[in-house]
Parts: sequence; structure tokens; C-alpha cells
Amino acid sequence: MLSNAWELPTILREREIEDALENLYNDYSGDDNNLYTVALRFRLLRQQGSYVPCDKSIQLTSNVFNKFKDDHAVTFKKSLTNDVAGILCLYEASHLGIRGQDVLDEALAFTVSHLLSMVAHHDQVSPLLAEQITHALNRPIRRNLPRLEARYYVDIYSGDDSKNQTILNFAKLDFNMLQVQHLKELSGITE
Repeated sequence: MLSNAWELPTILREREIEDALENLYNDYSGDDNNLYTVALRFRLLRQQGSYVPCDKSIQLTSNVFNKFKDDHAVTFKKSLTNDVAGILCLYEASHLGIRGQDVLDEALAFTVSHLLSMVAHHDQVSPLLAEQITHALNRPIRRNLPRLEARYYVDIYSGDDSKNQTILNFAKLDFNMLQVQHLKELSGITE
């Protein structure tokens, strides 16, 4: 039972998120060859704490990420270095591995070396993307507070030429509303 009327939107939003994650999990066909999409799907499921059974987890990590390795499944394909967004997403996903998922350890080593190389050679990536890479290498999403990461990303997204202004405005509004709520609570505590 709801104790407060304002809990309803939060509960409904949580149900929508749970439904979306369930669809993301159930709709996986294993034939996606886009590194960014596969790594993002994996990261979102793991990051949100979705239960992934061991057999499906093993399939999801080993089969999915192994298809991005060379023919002998020894190292990741060199062609992946052209997909900067995919490598960055794989880097973030590799932080969510569990013991025994060696492919994620290998992914971490591969992505760190290539991301450092990209930042060192400024001509390979835009300044905005170089800033995102540096930020991720210093503090992966897994090791950051969600609200601080959201605040950082609002600034990054503001500089993106392909941004959706409505989404940017909504993100700023959401952050500011939460900040006001925190200030009210802090004021109530200190009175």
C-alpha cells in the first residue's frame, strides 16, 4: 500500500524500467554484431541488478563478446579500434564482470590500452570524446555516484552538436528539482 500519494509516479516509473529491462533481456537474439549495442545491453542489465541466470550469463558474456575476437578467440579484433563509442561502452561493461568471466578481463585490458592511445593521439578523436574517455578512465560509471555522473554528462551533452534540446532541458530540470528537494530536506534538518 502506498503511504504517500507522490510515491505512485516513482513506483510506476520503476515498473516501466523493470519492464524495459525484461524486454531487453528477453529480446536478445545473439546476432547483433554492433559492439556498442551489445556492450550497452550487457552493462544496462548488469548495472541495474537484473537477475541473469548463470547459463544465460555465461552465454551472454562469452558468446556475445567472443564474437568480437579474432578467429582463434585469442584477442579482440583490431578493427574494433575504429569504433570509439563501442570500445568506450565495452570498457564500462567490462567493470561489471564476475569471477570466471575471463573475456571481460581481456576486454578491460584491450579497451584501456586503446582508449589511452586514443587520448594520447588527439587527432583520432574529438576533444569532447577525448574528455569523455579521460573521465571514464579516471572514474568508470560503476565506481561513480549516479547523480554525479548525470551532472557530468549534462555538461558533456550540452557541447554535443547532435544533442536533443528537449532531452537536455529535461535532464537539467530533473537535476535541479532533485537539488531543490535536497536543499529543502537539509533546511528541515538544520532548523
